[in-house]
Amino acid sequence: MAEALNRTEREFLLNCGICGGRLTDPRILDCLHSFCKECLVIKQEQATKKDVVICELCGTHTCLSNDSIDSLTTNIFVMNIGRVEEITNSNCSFYCTFCEDQGDWEEASSRCLTCGDWLCLACARRHCGTTVTKRHKVVTLDDVRVDPQHRPELRKLCESKCISHDEKLRKFCSKCDTPVCSECEHSDHKKHTFIPLEDVVEEVQDNLSNALEMYEVIEECDIEPDMQMAKRFQEVTNKEKTLLQIVHSARERLIQEIQQQATAAELAISQPFEAVKMLLSESMELEKKRSESTQKSRLFCEKLQQEGLKGESVHFRDLLQRVKKGDRKRAQLEFPPEINVNVNELSFPKIFSVSVSEPVSPVEIPRVRSPV
Repeated sequence: MAEALNRTEREFLLNCGICGGRLTDPRILDCLHSFCKECLVIKQEQATKKDVVICELCGTHTCLSNDSIDSLTTNIFVMNIGRVEEITNSNCSFYCTFCEDQGDWEEASSRCLTCGDWLCLACARRHCGTTVTKRHKVVTLDDVRVDPQHRPELRKLCESKCISHDEKLRKFCSKCDTPVCSECEHSDHKKHTFIPLEDVVEEVQDNLSNALEMYEVIEECDIEPDMQMAKRFQEVTNKEKTLLQIVHSARERLIQEIQQQATAAELAISQPFEAVKMLLSESMELEKKRSESTQKSRLFCEKLQQEGLKGESVHFRDLLQRVKKGDRKRAQLEFPPEINVNVNELSFPKIFSVSVSEPVSPVEIPRVRSPV
C-alpha cells in the first residue's frame, strides 16, 4: 500500500533545494536531487559554464545537452507524488471534468478512481448511472482525504500514458529508448525493436537496488564522522558551559565582596560624621533654647517698660539693679574649639581609593553668651 509521506519525507521529495518551495516542473540531476526547472534556469544564467549544472545540495556536476535545462529528465515520480499529496493533504478545490469541458466551472465533490474524472454532484449521479461507467468506483473527496486505502488507487491514476495517443504504455522501443503504446508500435515505431515493458521495469528495479546499497554504504561511512563531529560539538559546548559557569561564579563572588566592602566603607564614613552631626545637632538645640530665653528676658523688659504700672515697676527695682551691675555671673558654654574630620585618615577597604587633595575644613562652633 502506498503510505502517506511523513513531514521529513515530504520536505525531502517535494521541496526544491534552491527556492525551498513546492517543486514546480521538477528536473532531476545525476545525483538524483530534483529542483524546479525555473530555479535551475535562473541558476544556470548566472553560471560561468553553461554546459554543466552543479547541484546546489551536493555539488555533483550534471552535463547538459545543447546547454539547455530542458535536456534534464522530468521527475514525473515526484510530480505524481505531489499530486496525490495535494489531493489528500490540502483543502484545494478541484473542478468537475465534464462541466469544465462545457465551459462551466462547477466544483467537484467526488472522483472516479477508475477513470480519474473529477465529478460534481450531478455528474457523479450520471457517471454511476451510465452503462459504460456504472461499474466505476466513485468516492467523495472527503472519503479520499480521510481513508488511506484510496492512496494506491490515486497513485494508479497517475500512471503515465502515451503522449501521442493517450493509451497505456505496453512496450519499450530499444531504438528510440522510450516506452510506447500499441498504436505507436504499429505507426511511428514500426519495424523498431521492442522489449516487454516489464523487463525494463525489472532492470530499473535492479538498478534501484544497487543504488540503494551504494547509498546505504555511503550513509554508514558518514555515520562515524558525524558521530565524531557530534561528540566534538558536545565537548566544545560543555567546555563553553563550564567556562561561563566559572565566569558567572567569579562575578557573583566579586559582586558579593564589593557589596561587603562597600558596606564597610559606608560605616567608615558614616560613623565619624554621624558623631559630628549629633554634636552639632545638640549644640544647635541648646543654642535655640538660649536664644528663646534671651528673647523672653528682652520681651519682659520691653513690656515692663512700656506697660508696667508704677507699683509694678518699683517691685523689680532691686532685680534690675543686679542685672545692670552684672552681679550675676554669665557662664559660658564650653564647646569644642573645632570639629575636624580628616578623610585621609579614614580606614577604607582596599578596593576603594578615597582621598582629597585638601583636608576637610574644620567645623568651628562660636561661643555663645549666656542668657541675660
